Amino acid sequence: MAAILAILVLVAATAKAQTSQICTCTRIILDLLNGQRYFGISHVYQGDYYGSPTNLWPMYYTPLAISRYWSQSGISNNQSLLELVQGPASGGAMFWNEYYVGSPVMVSLAGTYTNGSSPVGDGFVIELFLKPTAWSISPEYNYSISYTTTRGEHPSPVAGDLILPQSATPYLVVEWDPYWQIGSGAIVNATGQWNIWIVTNPSGNNPSFSPTPSPNLGSSYAGWDGIGTGTLNPNPGDRILITVTYDPSTNILRGIAYDMSTEQSASFTLDLNGYFTPPTNGNYVFGVGAGTWFAYANWALLYVAVTQQYTPSLTTFTVTKTTTVTIPMTTTVTSTVAVPVTRTNTVTATTTVLSTVTSTITAAIATTTATTITALGGIGAVYWILVAVLAVLLAVVILLWRRSSRTVAIEPMETQVR
Repeated sequence: MAAILAILVLVAATAKAQTSQICTCTRIILDLLNGQRYFGISHVYQGDYYGSPTNLWPMYYTPLAISRYWSQSGISNNQSLLELVQGPASGGAMFWNEYYVGSPVMVSLAGTYTNGSSPVGDGFVIELFLKPTAWSISPEYNYSISYTTTRGEHPSPVAGDLILPQSATPYLVVEWDPYWQIGSGAIVNATGQWNIWIVTNPSGNNPSFSPTPSPNLGSSYAGWDGIGTGTLNPNPGDRILITVTYDPSTNILRGIAYDMSTEQSASFTLDLNGYFTPPTNGNYVFGVGAGTWFAYANWALLYVAVTQQYTPSLTTFTVTKTTTVTIPMTTTVTSTVAVPVTRTNTVTATTTVLSTVTSTITAAIATTTATTITALGGIGAVYWILVAVLAVLLAVVILLWRRSSRTVAIEPMETQVR
């Protein structure tokens, strides 16, 4: 006999990654290129005008309204965009949550402008590793985050009105400002178009900038101002690509701005060792924006993305699998069989009384299982013994009677009982 048993088996499987494999993950934050209308993540905006909050910008232009933007430079275009600022002494920014894995991280953006001063200023800004505690990425803080601006601080002679949010820990502010080199005139030790500051602003309204004094401009300024190489002088409608990359393994910060129309570029490389401690992996807020002062442009975004590189970690997961197993089984069965039984009893009486009782049991059993049969004859045996005793007594009585009749010969008597 066989029985089918269903057994639930838990199989633990471990996915092991090769340590040499490096994964690159790009998350799109905003994509308005080629008719797209993709906002890939929750975000908040903040606008500023002469140091006061405004919700007039940043502003998204739909395809139906976009002609108002492009017509300012006489360009016919239906490309949607997110306008960050509209004129002088303004700032605008977009912020979102970002989980930092502790490896190289790159923020990329594509932008443009259609109207501004000549020459234009003050360009796009990227902010990394904010830890806000007085605001968050939620609807209630849209256009109402805790912040101040560079308007009253002047960490650099060329900067614009940049939004500086509240953060419990220091963060990086990286600005590409084309007014450097094309409008600022010759300033000693200002070789490029980039400003980089380490900002500390735990209260939200009293920021400090480091390093102080400025390593390249000296006293009266903070951070690295007008650093890098190359000059980019964009025209209205030009598509400008900017990438900023931070590598925690070397504590090196890099950036490049590239004009797709003129193919001009401006770049920098900055060693932050001794100034900035590489942040641990975890949740942060990142941001992109723009600022202007008396030199300005209506800077707008077309695309924003974040790219991180990392080695996949060991991942353990459990899979439940049902397996059917056939197990052979042996079963012992005890059967009771009715068998006909023949009994034969013989009693012999002579002058010496003898009684013999013989019981014979013959059984023919055909079965495939082991069976034990016990013939219980206790009651039948007693019955035949009593019969034999009575026969003997009867024989004795007859014998005595014959003697009394003077009969000499006593004939043997055999009684057979079946």
